[in-house]
Amino acid sequence: MFICRIVILTLFGFASLVAQAIPNNTVFFCQHYPEAPSCGVGSVACQYCHVIAPTLNAYGADLKQDLEQFEEYDKTVESFSRLLPLSLPRIEDLDSDQDGFSNIMEINAGSEPWNDVSKPDPGEDLVYDFDFAFRRVGTTYCGQSPSYEARQSFVLKTDKKQELSRYLAQCLQSSYWRDFALQRLADKRIRPNLALGVDGDPFIIGDYNYDYRLFRHILTEGRDARLLLLADFHVAEDGSVTRDIIPDYRIPQKFVLGNGQPLIPTRRAGMLTTQWFLSSNIMFAIMPRNAASQAYRAYLGIDIAKSEGLFPIANEPKDYDAAGVKSPACAFCHSTLDPMSYAFSTFEGLGRRQGPVGSYNPNRTTWEGEGYLFNQPVNDLSDWASVAAESDFFKQNLAYMIFEQAIGRRPVTNLEQKVWQDLWQSAENDGYSFDRMIDRFVSSKVFGGR
Repeated sequence: MFICRIVILTLFGFASLVAQAIPNNTVFFCQHYPEAPSCGVGSVACQYCHVIAPTLNAYGADLKQDLEQFEEYDKTVESFSRLLPLSLPRIEDLDSDQDGFSNIMEINAGSEPWNDVSKPDPGEDLVYDFDFAFRRVGTTYCGQSPSYEARQSFVLKTDKKQELSRYLAQCLQSSYWRDFALQRLADKRIRPNLALGVDGDPFIIGDYNYDYRLFRHILTEGRDARLLLLADFHVAEDGSVTRDIIPDYRIPQKFVLGNGQPLIPTRRAGMLTTQWFLSSNIMFAIMPRNAASQAYRAYLGIDIAKSEGLFPIANEPKDYDAAGVKSPACAFCHSTLDPMSYAFSTFEGLGRRQGPVGSYNPNRTTWEGEGYLFNQPVNDLSDWASVAAESDFFKQNLAYMIFEQAIGRRPVTNLEQKVWQDLWQSAENDGYSFDRMIDRFVSSKVFGGR
């Protein structure tokens, strides 16, 4: 089962701690440090205390040693949740990774108190270097450093900020950005599979070229990025927008389960309802948990497998597919995951189908209208997508995408966290335009500071 793999982990190496506690533990830390940059999704990853569970890292080892000093600590969930708020402050002044910065300094800065390579960033000492930023715009968004002549011309400009924005706009029109960089950014969201895509052999379950074209279309030309979850159209091979149903077509000597787009516009929810997304994530499942978790991860930046973004719903999970998720080891995470999955349950996967792969079938299940997202009821996938697109998580993930593409990772240091926060909180003012958000990011010290 999807989530139950988590429960083989045992917090702090104590085999007697019941498995049900595992997801809760990452939340307890953030309840104590709600403003910590690492708690952006309400919980930290298991790696905050573990190398690979049950093996502890340096910070986890110090925390375990302090907890064991309490005589009443009996390794149960109750004692852990009660004593952790007492223990955490007692190890704040320690320097678990011996890098010269105390644990609390690293927690507040967003660096890793168990990793001596990760340290608080002296961001306040950085000075924005326009010449450096100009070169970095070229390599990041044009795919090559600007020429010597272009650099010399830039040095002579009196309004370097305006010229930098002009150069960025030029790069965001380049074939490198549109045909390569954006495609790489889309890869882990679309998750192409040559064996099953439009050129699959012998099975074809979807044409993910539609996904790449839609992704690129929405994140260029200043368009509203919320269309990633709300678009009721597809983008044809010639770049034109269409709301037509695109029927599957046969290919000689291939088993074509899908290579079109079968949904009517009113049932489309952008990247979540392409034939490839639905077929590759639902597959043969009755309860499409993988589709919901991939949507959560790809477009909201939340990985439920790491116990992030847990919003338990009362009287859940109902275990409609008899997968055993009501067991104590699984129920906590599935009380979020299953209600999140119901909205996807009326779309056809690869199993016993009554219509084309990825088509809407209201009779496939009876649970569609029982869904929840972020503790908010959703009647169907259109509701799900609307709630998601208006959430802070969606805006935060847009900012994460910009960081990952330019910096190669999510923000870590205190300065990076502040720039990331300013970026996502300005998304609405920027009209959810990916281009305008990038322009804002390029003007930050994270991008151009030295």
